[in-house]
Amino acid sequence: MLPYSQYLEDCASSLVTDPQYSTDPTLIHMVRAMRVAEETTHTFDHGSKEKIGELSDDKIQILVGALSKQTEEWRASLPPGAFTNGTHGIVQTSPSLQASSLPSTRDLGWLQRAYYSSRGYIHEVGLYGLLHGQAPSVTRLSILYDCFNATVKYLSCVLENGLDDMVDWTSLEWRALNFAIMLSTKSSIILDSAYVSMEASQRAAWLGKCLDTLCVRAQELHRMKGEKCSYFLKLAHEWANIKMYHQNTIQRALSATTAQQQSHLSAQTQQQTAGVSFMDNAFDVDPFNELFWAGFGDSEPGMTGMYPM
Repeated sequence: MLPYSQYLEDCASSLVTDPQYSTDPTLIHMVRAMRVAEETTHTFDHGSKEKIGELSDDKIQILVGALSKQTEEWRASLPPGAFTNGTHGIVQTSPSLQASSLPSTRDLGWLQRAYYSSRGYIHEVGLYGLLHGQAPSVTRLSILYDCFNATVKYLSCVLENGLDDMVDWTSLEWRALNFAIMLSTKSSIILDSAYVSMEASQRAAWLGKCLDTLCVRAQELHRMKGEKCSYFLKLAHEWANIKMYHQNTIQRALSATTAQQQSHLSAQTQQQTAGVSFMDNAFDVDPFNELFWAGFGDSEPGMTGMYPM
């Protein structure tokens, strides 16, 4: 994939006024989304312990806010009807308006997913620097919650568009989906391990159903290819294992919280924080562990590291 440059944006802009293909007017939005993604990578140097360690939570929040503002400006530049009332549904417009000024439904779906994927990527930084037993700050929890919320909306867009849309996806779109699944799972685990509540159970249930649906779609795409083993079959196995990993981790957190509450009650020292239960030993997984992003749900030796991000 080409790195962002002003020349690339100028070329994409020229295709808006003189398109050769139906998808040409959408290229400018793709290029600008790429610019925000590259700036996010440069700002946080994703994967670097050293740089993240130099930033306080307040500094991270300022940087996240600045990048999020750019994403909102990018969204505001999208064609009319790409979003409706701040949600991810496609506006139903008249056929004449759709034909004259709007990208295709497929391109609109890509733009919506790009928006939520960008927001998730920007807020991914909330996962870094958390150590075993460390209580996340309110600032860090806010970043993590926004990360989870963005990736869930991304996954909702995928589920709404259906299998027919996914048949024509590029490898970049499949990588983005896999990234969203891992990001939503990890942010959910940290949120739900830190503060166990009814919302945690609802998050786990929704993610479980989402992964079930995506596994079925991947298996169907595998059957359509008619191959003994394909990329889609491996994806289905990977996502099934991620679901099991997520649910087992959440269940351990719930069990640990129940035991902790019983112990505190017997000693008359139960800790209460705004009606939710806090776990002192919240984190079982270091985000910088080599299995954090790639292969953490693997059941087959050959699958480890298959999806480097």
